[in-house]
Amino acid sequence: MKVTILQGGTEHLCDVADGETIADAASRIGINLLGACGGHGICNMCSRHVVSGIENILNLKTQKPTIHGDGYAPYARTCTAIPTKEGIVIDADRGTRLS
Repeated sequence: MKVTILQGGTEHLCDVADGETIADAASRIGINLLGACGGHGICNMCSRHVVSGIENILNLKTQKPTIHGDGYAPYARTCTAIPTKEGIVIDADRGTRLS
């Protein structure tokens, strides 16, 4: 499955294996999204703005939608975000205010 990651004004097409997180797949193409917790989903530093496709992301641990936000835009914790369909676009340059 493919996910688009925007970083530094460039679109990166990232292949994500079944069951793989967006953060793990991004690391294979040189984009580091992980935070201080190392991918355990507790520090919130890996959270990134989801430009499109938020409805196609599940949380690895809960198997429920992995949505949170700041009142304006949807975000996902990329270390636990599992894509279920293509069409997801993540803005790697725009994290939450907590990160």
